Amino acid sequence: QQIGGNLKVTALRPNNGQKGCGTNQDLEAKYKKAYDKGKQRKAKKLIEELLRRDPFNSQYKKMEEALQES
Repeated sequence: QQIGGNLKVTALRPNNGQKGCGTNQDLEAKYKKAYDKGKQRKAKKLIEELLRRDPFNSQYKKMEEALQES
């Protein structure tokens, strides 16, 4: 779908290549994937972003602790 020139509508596709975009569920899924693959730094960045968005979420705190232990 195009609006004037080549401005594509990307609102329907979450996390379309932009950083800091997408829902918390998207980030959780990416975190789990990175964690399972053993990508520590990527997982750490994702969990930091989740904690920044929701600092009092106990689930995210547990995920961060699990990451630090491994």
